[in-house]
Amino acid sequence: SSGINAEYGNDIHKQLLITQGKGSVTLRTVQLWIKSIRNGHFTTQKKLSPERPKSTNSEENASLVRSLLEDNPRLSIRALSSDLSLSYSTVQRILTTKLDYRNVYSV
Repeated sequence: SSGINAEYGNDIHKQLLITQGKGSVTLRTVQLWIKSIRNGHFTTQKKLSPERPKSTNSEENASLVRSLLEDNPRLSIRALSSDLSLSYSTVQRILTTKLDYRNVYSV
């Protein structure tokens, strides 16, 4: 049975190389697809993983945080994060590492 599986995987791999070009898919990937399909999973698409937040320009964000605090020194970290659409921890990191602020409301 494993010989048939290996031959079947090789044939699929060869056909993919012919139709899609060299480097389109590895033999190991084809073998994993076959195993997955035989185990009842009928898709060759990867599961979507949650998207990581987009990286942001930290200097630009630090400048925005500084500007907002100059306008209103009583702004909390939560208010800053909401106003700038940044995470709480990002604003906190900007305040402590970029701006060297220590006395900002955390609520």
